[in-house]
Amino acid sequence: MAASEAAKDGRGIRRQAGELLVGGKRAGHRGAERRTLIGELLRRRAGNGREGPALEEGEEPSLREPVGMAGERVDRSVGNRPGAANAERVELHRRDLASRGTLSRRCSQLRRFGTAVSNEIISIEEARRRVLATCRPLEPEEIALEHALGRALAEDVVAAGDVPPYAGSAMDGFAILGGPAGRRLAIVGESRAGHPTDAAVEEGLAIRISTGAAVPTGATAVIRVEDTSEADGHVSVHATTEPGQNLRAAGEDVQAGTTVLQSGTDLGAAELGVAAGAGVATLPCRRRPRVAVLATGDELVAPGQPLRYGQLHDSNALTLGALASRAGAEVVVRGSVADRPAETATALEDALTAADVVVVSGGVSVGPHDHVKPALEELGVAESFWRVALQPGKPTWFGTRGDRLVFGLPGNPVSAMVTFLLFAQPALRALQGLAPLPIREPAALAHPARRQRDREQALRVRLEPSRDGLPRALTTGSQLSHILTSMLGADALAFVPPGHGELGAGEAIETERIR
Repeated sequence: MAASEAAKDGRGIRRQAGELLVGGKRAGHRGAERRTLIGELLRRRAGNGREGPALEEGEEPSLREPVGMAGERVDRSVGNRPGAANAERVELHRRDLASRGTLSRRCSQLRRFGTAVSNEIISIEEARRRVLATCRPLEPEEIALEHALGRALAEDVVAAGDVPPYAGSAMDGFAILGGPAGRRLAIVGESRAGHPTDAAVEEGLAIRISTGAAVPTGATAVIRVEDTSEADGHVSVHATTEPGQNLRAAGEDVQAGTTVLQSGTDLGAAELGVAAGAGVATLPCRRRPRVAVLATGDELVAPGQPLRYGQLHDSNALTLGALASRAGAEVVVRGSVADRPAETATALEDALTAADVVVVSGGVSVGPHDHVKPALEELGVAESFWRVALQPGKPTWFGTRGDRLVFGLPGNPVSAMVTFLLFAQPALRALQGLAPLPIREPAALAHPARRQRDREQALRVRLEPSRDGLPRALTTGSQLSHILTSMLGADALAFVPPGHGELGAGEAIETERIR
């Protein structure tokens, strides 16, 4: 396959060339039957089969129709025997009994599909609390310093020795005894960086020295070369020097036994340099969270491919994957999934196997083609919340299966990015032992903002300094949830609290920097 072509494997996961497929190859006939059963169940729940219309939000399903699944009675009255539909049910019953296993036991509980959709809408703060309550730092691993940039430190780092380990010179010049100007001293040696001298400084003697070189025995000061003149093996001192002048003491930066880096530190260039100076070659870092990113939708086409009418290039898989990588995660799966129940279920099952965190965009509402929530339910992912009092991003879903975290994000590209930043990014940081939440800072609205009665708004803004002390928060264009260009130039989210009326220009609001 050419590198620019989109690929679609047998499980229905469309991927860009070079991207890792979701999961591995399925083994055995039982796995195929298992996936077929899931797909059939989900089609029924979505209303795509012959079993009746799709369930709307809050609607209870009919439990009167026979479903032909394990553990449930199939109506075998004369009126129900003939016809393809009944034969199909019997065949499903037979195949379900043959497949067994955990999933088939869940399938046998089809009559419980009708549990009412929760009407609970929670705040951003409560949603974050629930997410972070599920996060535990991942296990540590030793990482070489040259590969540790951006990683999270899992243990304190203690200096093995003094830094610097010896007294050194802060200037190019001459190591001498401190004293008055006007002296003429004999030059008896040289101390260069990495090549100290065995000669000692005494009254009437000087030793040439380079910046960073070890100070010779007996010297109490270094005089700059600019304050001297040299002739016939002697140096004339033209300035007074005080004891300690231009000297760097051993341990001036770090003393042996000092904790130089603390657990939970986000390792940047300076941190790596300090660790190297402290005498370590590797660092214990938290394992990077493995993330699977799936974008759902029949309309999605790989970037660069020609579009037919009604199609869109898939931006969510790329933007969400990029945000995950920037948050320190390892993206092991990235692709798009068609709006079909069986393919959705299989893609999610593979993602749950491959990753610590699964991020899905789209398909989390209650429409007839939204298959993510029922698939997650059948895969044993327990819902923590669905719907947040947030604009954009109200239909945000979160759940867990064991230590696996699953985020169901809205399909609109801005909504997907905003909800990732607010909920998934803190989780990824917490899994690495980092401080999960950014500090909220005040800013002044540069433009009026109309408030939503029951939802907090997250405006995309650019922060600019002002003479009044508070930075000004300027919106970055249209705030509609499908206008992805509003993320260009945005360096913060500004939060407009729910209420009536509008906030005027100049009013103070809280902001969070976009990491």
